[in-house]
Amino acid sequence: MPKTIGIFSGKGGTGKTVSSINIALALHQFGEDVVVVDADTTAANIGLHLGFYTFPNNLQMSSTRI
Repeated sequence: MPKTIGIFSGKGGTGKTVSSINIALALHQFGEDVVVVDADTTAANIGLHLGFYTFPNNLQMSSTRI
């Protein structure tokens, strides 16, 4: 049966990303299938921690004026 673990806080710099990655890696080592989703709409950086250096696609609106 699938389970969901949510890690969240309103404050930045509390270790949410590092904790999420470490929990996911531990579950993977126990043979579980794991999906990690970074729902931060302004500064999603799980990819950065995992070595995926790409420009993020996010839901933030562009503030560029024409």
